[in-house]
Amino acid sequence: MSFRFLFGRKRTYRLGTTGLESVEGPHKGCVFNFSDFDRVVVWRNHFGWLQCQLRHKKRSILLHSYSIEGVSIEHRTASYVPFVRELILRIVAANPRARFMVGAPWWAGAHPLGSVVVFAVIMPPIVFAIAIADQWPAAKLTGAVALNVVSALGVYLFFRLVGPRPFDPRSMHPDKLPE
Repeated sequence: MSFRFLFGRKRTYRLGTTGLESVEGPHKGCVFNFSDFDRVVVWRNHFGWLQCQLRHKKRSILLHSYSIEGVSIEHRTASYVPFVRELILRIVAANPRARFMVGAPWWAGAHPLGSVVVFAVIMPPIVFAIAIADQWPAAKLTGAVALNVVSALGVYLFFRLVGPRPFDPRSMHPDKLPE
């Protein structure tokens, strides 16, 4: 299965008998043993494409259900789902202690995190400066700052609710990945 992201090199992986084999890309020739994977996270990104992050010892491998070649995007969901499903089942068989999660990791949610920064860090000083310049009454200033803090908290809680949660790979549907 080949993967290419917008600014990355093409990576091709194959399921071997003992591990995930890197056929093309920066780790060409490496075999990542199934028993060494300790965490697998599967999620659907903002465009609806599936992604899978594998943690192998201290290395992270990201697999996409699409490949970007120049300006064209190739959707590979039909071959991606069986590939990742079989990969997950082989990891379960080799390492029963591995953790399996469904839902976007924190770094995939840069926009909610950015919203928290905007509402909680950037906006209060701006609101405060406007309030001083326009000589707002204290109640109006307090309300504006409170609204920013509550908005930041709401964005943060929403992101935490849709973040990664555990799933049992043994109960996966035979034709699709968990969502």
